[in-house]
Amino acid sequence: MQTATDIGCFGSPMAYDGACVACQSCPHFGSCQDAAAKRTERLSEKLDMRALIARQRRFYQGVIRDHGGTQRTMLRPTWNVQSERVPAWAEGLPVKARAMSQRLTQLKIDLHESLAAGQNPFRGLQPKYMEVACDMLIAGGFTRKELARRFAEEFSTWNPRSTSTNVSNVTALLLGSGAAREDGGHIVRNVQ
Repeated sequence: MQTATDIGCFGSPMAYDGACVACQSCPHFGSCQDAAAKRTERLSEKLDMRALIARQRRFYQGVIRDHGGTQRTMLRPTWNVQSERVPAWAEGLPVKARAMSQRLTQLKIDLHESLAAGQNPFRGLQPKYMEVACDMLIAGGFTRKELARRFAEEFSTWNPRSTSTNVSNVTALLLGSGAAREDGGHIVRNVQ
């Protein structure tokens, strides 16, 4: 059995990402989070770690010092933390997925809550491809290939690159928000 220290990424502030499906499925997820926070604190005494601290702020609880010695509070993950600009869970998403998360926030739509209840929050809203993807998720989920095929059928004017980009953005938004989870390559609704 592998110990935490056998895994090359364990406790690395650069590798740890609380929103990453691979990190979340690791048996050392909790202890890695703590180790990464401690290493970030140690590194921030000597290096400018502001960008990393900003990215990690949504995953840690406790106090760390930034490069200038100022203490900053770090928070545990929460899918309900929302800023005026971008929800905390959306900070690492692709630009278009992040923009959609902003729109959801402005409309006061909780993607996770709506989909868990079996309701499509994009019904009658733009972009239409989000309505299609959410319908597929509610109906049992999809693989990326199935979603791409469906998009190609529904939106025949799209070129393959547009289809691929929109599949990536949709899956990033659904997974990043916690509304869906990936199970063996299948994107399914997260009803918890």
